[in-house]
Amino acid sequence: LRDHFETNGPHGQHLCLVLPVLSEGFRCWLNALKVARPAIVAQVVEALVLLHAANIIHTGRHRSYADETYPCPFY
Repeated sequence: LRDHFETNGPHGQHLCLVLPVLSEGFRCWLNALKVARPAIVAQVVEALVLLHAANIIHTGRHRSYADETYPCPFY
């Protein structure tokens, strides 16, 4: 845990956790794995839906996070 803070939003107060990056960029994995990419994307979306159902919000869902920001170990 790198940091934490609380914020107020339209649905009340929320605890926000700042965690270190756990792996390479999503695009790196998609390019490295030679399997059906639509299936991988579908599983990621399903995981985000389950997190949301558990009231856990993952904010790294926009395109800039999908781009590689760390060296890809597969190339």
